[in-house]
Amino acid sequence: MYEAQDRWEIVVINPGLVVGPSISPESASGSLYMLEAMYRGENKMGVADLHYPVADARDVAEAHVIVGEDIATKGRFIIASDRSLSLLEMANAVRPAHKTPNVLPTRDLPKLMVYAAGPFMGLSMKWVSRNIGIGFKVDNRRSVSELKIKYRPLEDTMADHYDEWLRNSSSH
Repeated sequence: MYEAQDRWEIVVINPGLVVGPSISPESASGSLYMLEAMYRGENKMGVADLHYPVADARDVAEAHVIVGEDIATKGRFIIASDRSLSLLEMANAVRPAHKTPNVLPTRDLPKLMVYAAGPFMGLSMKWVSRNIGIGFKVDNRRSVSELKIKYRPLEDTMADHYDEWLRNSSSH
Protein backbone atom coordinates (compact mmCIF):
# COMPACT_ATOMS: atom_id res chain seq x y z
CA MET A 1 0.00 0.00 0.00
CA TYR A 2 2.77 2.44 0.97
CA GLU A 3 4.75 1.73 -2.22
CA ALA A 4 1.66 2.33 -4.39
CA GLN A 5 1.26 5.96 -3.35
CA ASP A 6 3.34 9.12 -3.05
CA ARG A 7 1.20 11.30 -0.79
CA TRP A 8 2.55 10.27 2.62
CA GLU A 9 5.62 8.86 4.32
CA ILE A 10 5.77 6.35 7.12
CA VAL A 11 7.43 7.42 10.34
CA VAL A 12 7.78 4.86 13.11
CA ILE A 13 8.28 5.67 16.78
CA ASN A 14 9.67 2.67 18.69
CA PRO A 15 9.61 3.47 22.41
CA GLY A 16 11.18 1.39 25.13
CA LEU A 17 9.32 0.60 28.35
CA VAL A 18 7.26 3.79 28.71
CA VAL A 19 7.21 5.12 32.28
CA GLY A 20 6.63 8.49 33.90
CA PRO A 21 3.48 10.55 34.33
CA SER A 22 0.51 9.13 32.46
CA ILE A 23 -2.67 10.62 31.05
CA SER A 24 -4.61 7.58 32.25
CA PRO A 25 -4.15 5.74 35.55
CA GLU A 26 -5.21 2.45 33.93
CA SER A 27 -2.80 0.18 32.08
CA ALA A 28 -2.87 -3.44 30.97
CA SER A 29 0.91 -3.53 30.59
CA GLY A 30 2.59 -6.47 32.30
CA SER A 31 5.79 -4.47 32.60
CA LEU A 32 4.05 -1.64 34.42
CA TYR A 33 2.29 -4.15 36.67
CA MET A 34 5.74 -5.51 37.51
CA LEU A 35 6.86 -2.02 38.61
CA GLU A 36 3.68 -1.52 40.63
CA ALA A 37 4.29 -4.85 42.39
CA MET A 38 7.78 -3.62 43.22
CA TYR A 39 6.41 -0.34 44.62
CA ARG A 40 4.00 -2.33 46.83
CA GLY A 41 6.85 -4.44 48.22
CA GLU A 42 6.00 -7.71 46.49
CA ASN A 43 9.63 -8.10 45.37
CA LYS A 44 11.22 -7.13 48.66
CA MET A 45 13.45 -10.24 48.71
CA GLY A 46 14.91 -9.47 45.29
CA VAL A 47 14.22 -9.12 41.59
CA ALA A 48 15.32 -10.97 38.50
CA ASP A 49 18.23 -9.22 36.79
CA LEU A 50 16.08 -8.13 33.84
CA HIS A 51 16.99 -5.06 31.81
CA TYR A 52 14.65 -2.77 29.89
CA PRO A 53 15.18 0.16 27.53
CA VAL A 54 13.31 2.90 29.39
CA ALA A 55 11.48 5.80 27.76
CA ASP A 56 9.90 8.72 29.59
CA ALA A 57 6.26 9.17 28.52
CA ARG A 58 6.93 12.89 27.98
CA ASP A 59 9.85 12.15 25.63
CA VAL A 60 7.66 9.71 23.66
CA ALA A 61 4.90 12.33 23.41
CA GLU A 62 7.41 14.97 22.31
CA ALA A 63 8.72 12.66 19.57
CA HIS A 64 5.19 12.08 18.26
CA VAL A 65 4.51 15.82 18.14
CA ILE A 66 7.79 16.54 16.35
CA VAL A 67 7.27 13.91 13.63
CA GLY A 68 3.64 14.98 13.25
CA GLU A 69 4.62 18.59 12.63
CA ASP A 70 7.62 18.01 10.35
CA ILE A 71 6.54 16.49 7.03
CA ALA A 72 10.17 15.94 6.03
CA THR A 73 10.71 13.43 8.85
CA LYS A 74 11.04 9.83 7.64
CA GLY A 75 12.05 6.45 8.94
CA ARG A 76 12.29 4.77 12.30
CA PHE A 77 13.17 6.38 15.60
CA ILE A 78 14.03 4.54 18.80
CA ILE A 79 12.79 6.55 21.77
CA ALA A 80 14.58 5.32 24.90
CA SER A 81 17.57 6.10 27.05
CA ASP A 82 20.93 5.11 25.60
CA ARG A 83 21.22 2.04 27.86
CA SER A 84 18.95 -0.47 29.47
CA LEU A 85 18.02 -0.22 33.12
CA SER A 86 17.74 -3.25 35.40
CA LEU A 87 14.83 -3.74 37.76
CA LEU A 88 17.20 -3.21 40.68
CA GLU A 89 18.42 0.07 39.15
CA MET A 90 14.77 1.11 38.80
CA ALA A 91 14.17 0.30 42.48
CA ASN A 92 17.27 2.27 43.47
CA ALA A 93 16.12 5.25 41.40
CA VAL A 94 12.72 5.22 43.15
CA ARG A 95 14.13 4.61 46.65
CA PRO A 96 14.71 8.32 47.59
CA ALA A 97 11.11 9.20 46.65
CA HIS A 98 9.41 6.08 48.06
CA LYS A 99 7.30 6.50 51.22
CA THR A 100 8.58 3.18 52.61
CA PRO A 101 11.84 2.48 50.79
CA ASN A 102 12.56 -0.63 52.87
CA VAL A 103 9.90 -2.54 50.84
CA LEU A 104 11.93 -2.12 47.65
CA PRO A 105 14.33 -4.87 46.58
CA THR A 106 18.01 -4.39 47.44
CA ARG A 107 19.47 -7.27 45.43
CA ASP A 108 19.09 -9.33 42.31
CA LEU A 109 17.81 -12.87 42.68
CA PRO A 110 20.47 -15.50 41.97
CA LYS A 111 20.30 -16.65 38.36
CA LEU A 112 20.04 -20.26 39.55
CA MET A 113 16.83 -19.33 41.41
CA VAL A 114 15.41 -17.74 38.26
CA TYR A 115 16.34 -20.89 36.30
CA ALA A 116 14.52 -23.02 38.89
CA ALA A 117 11.40 -20.83 39.05
CA GLY A 118 11.32 -20.04 35.32
CA PRO A 119 9.28 -23.06 34.17
CA PHE A 120 6.53 -22.20 36.69
CA MET A 121 6.26 -18.76 35.07
CA GLY A 122 6.41 -20.03 31.49
CA LEU A 123 10.10 -19.18 31.01
CA SER A 124 12.40 -21.69 29.36
CA MET A 125 15.99 -22.18 30.43
CA LYS A 126 16.98 -20.87 27.01
CA TRP A 127 15.02 -17.65 27.60
CA VAL A 128 16.51 -17.20 31.08
CA SER A 129 20.06 -17.76 29.79
CA ARG A 130 19.56 -15.17 27.04
CA ASN A 131 17.80 -12.50 29.10
CA ILE A 132 18.77 -12.57 32.78
CA GLY A 133 21.79 -10.40 33.56
CA ILE A 134 22.05 -9.05 30.01
CA GLY A 135 22.27 -5.27 29.99
CA PHE A 136 22.55 -3.54 26.64
CA LYS A 137 23.11 -0.23 24.92
CA VAL A 138 20.35 1.43 22.92
CA ASP A 139 21.08 3.32 19.72
CA ASN A 140 18.90 6.40 20.09
CA ARG A 141 21.21 8.67 18.08
CA ARG A 142 18.68 9.43 15.33
CA SER A 143 16.14 10.67 17.87
CA VAL A 144 18.78 12.93 19.41
CA SER A 145 20.30 14.23 16.18
CA GLU A 146 17.21 14.53 13.97
CA LEU A 147 14.35 15.04 16.42
CA LYS A 148 16.52 16.95 18.93
CA ILE A 149 15.09 14.92 21.84
CA LYS A 150 16.82 15.78 25.11
CA TYR A 151 16.17 12.74 27.26
CA ARG A 152 15.18 13.29 30.86
CA PRO A 153 17.43 11.68 33.49
CA LEU A 154 16.29 8.13 34.23
CA GLU A 155 16.25 8.86 37.95
CA ASP A 156 13.73 11.68 37.40
CA THR A 157 11.61 9.51 35.11
CA MET A 158 11.43 6.66 37.63
CA ALA A 159 10.69 9.01 40.55
CA ASP A 160 7.96 10.76 38.55
CA HIS A 161 6.46 7.39 37.61
CA TYR A 162 6.37 6.37 41.27
CA ASP A 163 4.80 9.70 42.31
CA GLU A 164 2.10 9.28 39.66
CA TRP A 165 1.44 5.69 40.78
CA LEU A 166 1.22 6.83 44.40
CA ARG A 167 -1.31 9.57 43.56
CA ASN A 168 -3.43 7.16 41.51
CA SER A 169 -3.28 4.29 43.99
CA SER A 170 -4.25 6.50 46.94
CA SER A 171 -7.27 7.88 45.05
CA HIS A 172 -8.88 4.41 44.73
